[in-house]
Amino acid sequence: MNAQYPSFVRAEIENWIAWCWAGESPEPRESNRCYSAERSWLAPDWESESGDVPPKIIFNPDRAAKVQAIFDGLPQLTRRVLQYEYTQRSRYDLWERSVEMHEGEMRPVWIRVDNNRRQRARIDLKISRDQYMVCLDEFKIEVFKEFEYEVCV
Repeated sequence: MNAQYPSFVRAEIENWIAWCWAGESPEPRESNRCYSAERSWLAPDWESESGDVPPKIIFNPDRAAKVQAIFDGLPQLTRRVLQYEYTQRSRYDLWERSVEMHEGEMRPVWIRVDNNRRQRARIDLKISRDQYMVCLDEFKIEVFKEFEYEVCV
């Protein structure tokens, strides 16, 4: 399916992602803790022929809770796909060691070069690329249905 969705769908999902990661710390502090990774998080590739850019995320817990209710009502497979795609995506980042200039000196750094979440999900969940995309579309359709009348009013 992989249909196009209005920008408000993306905005609601991004708000939900931010809400999912709200907690005592906005970034990783220890390698064995699970917190948000905003510094390395990249938004999903949202294909939009119209060039719609979603509005900047304004954290809205009430709207995020509505998206969470949608998530909770979806089948287990779809919820797992959504975890790979959205809420745990930084777990599948691929990094390369490099160097950069800092205050006149070269220093070692790690650079995010890719993310293999979709490949890992298909292997771990034993699903096809099409099944993965159907799960994403199922979620986006439900988010669209939940908020379409609020946007149109």
